[in-house]
Amino acid sequence: MWGDLMWMARLDGGQGPGGTITGSPDMFDWPTLWAERPRLDARIAGWAWMVTPDDLAGDLRWHSFAMGRDMAKPHALCVVHMFNHQAHHRGQVHAMLTAAGARPDDTDLPFMPDEVPEWR
Repeated sequence: MWGDLMWMARLDGGQGPGGTITGSPDMFDWPTLWAERPRLDARIAGWAWMVTPDDLAGDLRWHSFAMGRDMAKPHALCVVHMFNHQAHHRGQVHAMLTAAGARPDDTDLPFMPDEVPEWR
């Protein structure tokens, strides 16, 4: 959640998570995640539906406190990173839940709830 908030702040200019990456595990308890994740997902989806090829051109520039320096990377690469990063961590959580004996809901896009927008 912290990472998504940080990347969205860089991409849409909106509110970031505050704090640091090292303190991020303590920022969101389970009830907060359940309450805030849908709002963040709506923010990401709203931004993604509105982004244009021109928005992805050029470099994205920011200061990375984790790296201790200013950064500049292709804007499109940063967007791909954000979505790839989500998939990576969601896969980790799914694997941990399964290993702990839980049966997580389907994460395959064709089998997700009807609330998922129709892709055209």
